[in-house]
Amino acid sequence: RLPDSWGKLRKFPRDFCLTSPMFGVRQAANMQLAFYPNGSRTAEDDHCTVALTRGPDSAGIKFEFLVNGRGIGPKVCLGRRYLGDYPMPFDASDEHASKSVLIVMQVLDIIGD
Repeated sequence: RLPDSWGKLRKFPRDFCLTSPMFGVRQAANMQLAFYPNGSRTAEDDHCTVALTRGPDSAGIKFEFLVNGRGIGPKVCLGRRYLGDYPMPFDASDEHASKSVLIVMQVLDIIGD
């Protein structure tokens, strides 16, 4: 769960991100998530971006990101970075300003383990 409400997150400029602490799972150490509330510079309008950065010696990883419970299907990251664009968790109306954003990463498989 991100510490800031959607009302604050939606005001950040495009290509601005918040990052998680470093974390790891077996054979895939030194990973970090980044969340771009208004999308990375290449994202479509009304999309946010979730990125995974991995350490240089990490095994490949099959995973799925969920943004407030909505995903776009399983993904595989064999390189250093994955970026995916997701529908924004809420619209820009004030009724959603106090709501939270929850990013979940489900690890489905470690490749090369």
